[in-house]
Amino acid sequence: MFQKRIRGISDFISKQPIWVWVLLGASFSFFAFFIYPVFLNPQHVMQVFGYIPIKDPIGHDLALTTSFSETWFVKHETPYNGLNLYPPLSMLVYAPLVGLSPSLVYKLFTLLNLVAYVVLCAWLPWRIHKGKDISTLLVFFLVGGLFSYGFQFELERGQYNSLTFLICLFSVYLFHYHPRWRWLAYVLFTVSIHFKLFPAIFVLMFVDDWKDWKGIFKRMGLLLGLNLAALFVLGPQMVWDFINGVLTLGAQSDIFIWVGNHSIRSFSEAALPQILEAYHQPAPSALTLSIVQWVLLGFVLSCLLLVVVIAYRRNRPGLNPYLLMVCTLGALLIPSFSHDYTLAFLPAAMCILLPALDSNGLKRGADLLLVVILSAAYGATLFSFTNKPILWQNDLPVLMIMLLSCTLLYGLAQENPNREGYAGLSA
Repeated sequence: MFQKRIRGISDFISKQPIWVWVLLGASFSFFAFFIYPVFLNPQHVMQVFGYIPIKDPIGHDLALTTSFSETWFVKHETPYNGLNLYPPLSMLVYAPLVGLSPSLVYKLFTLLNLVAYVVLCAWLPWRIHKGKDISTLLVFFLVGGLFSYGFQFELERGQYNSLTFLICLFSVYLFHYHPRWRWLAYVLFTVSIHFKLFPAIFVLMFVDDWKDWKGIFKRMGLLLGLNLAALFVLGPQMVWDFINGVLTLGAQSDIFIWVGNHSIRSFSEAALPQILEAYHQPAPSALTLSIVQWVLLGFVLSCLLLVVVIAYRRNRPGLNPYLLMVCTLGALLIPSFSHDYTLAFLPAAMCILLPALDSNGLKRGADLLLVVILSAAYGATLFSFTNKPILWQNDLPVLMIMLLSCTLLYGLAQENPNREGYAGLSA
């Protein structure tokens, strides 16, 4: 009787759709980082946080980026003055905006980012998961992300990470599902890298047969050649200025180390000492912080390598949602400058990954637990550091949890004999 009841409970749990476990995990973060600090805090007063470090006027980063184009095309001076990390192609793209009012430019990019976000979290996942009913998950990530701290931070600064990620992800989509348009996929991918550098890690997504080494090397060589050629769109002197500018900015990068920068370096040099101080632990030495950085970087690269190895062994065609998620997390963690507004493109990767898990059915307890943990960690990224205790203020720990959860889910995933490819399913 007891065994029958346990079996009945197990069957009931295994039959629940994935959105139940996603919402369960996210609800933990919702309570911990919204309900508790806002309504149930020890002060017994509703807390209203200034959760985004705003700048006046709005759209500071967008105005700065546009000014680089103005410096080159109007003033005929080098735009690499110690604050510019953007490749020459980006300044060519921004050139038509020079002369327009900052208010108009900001409104245009706000609209573009909103459209990009909807396409990323609704249209692209729907196209990738062909004919699959994923409306519940899409609504959750679309609505939740629109009101998230990261996306609002992106809009406030006038950043365009969502737009860049859309260009990058759309190029991956074209590569896998519209082979005759692969030339366009390569061009769009190159453009995305020269808008922001982080899409470079998604070169791993441009593999359709992991056993075709010759084809892979030819494709990687082609993409490398396109990106090198794009550096010279404004002439060879601009390439030299760009390299010097990047090196100069790297030397003074301490100004970007703060709690809202969730990169490995920022966590090690800023967040970790503050956490140790809060718990009355001695301050770490420079050597210790360096070791921590290398260990964290090694962990990220190890997860990435493990997913690539599994992908190679299974060698399934189509877009690999696990590899996409791991690359997305790598793009958030590895660069030295990874401010919290980059969290805005994380929901899109979740929208593609989670329906893939659901396609096989999550039967085992380990699978369900990992989905709950993954969703809880994702939910934590929706809230500002102002809502969180010091241990969780920097988002690196929850991003690392997501990385480990995704890697383990891929390792545990079983083949689905009834479907082919990665069109929204696990391999």
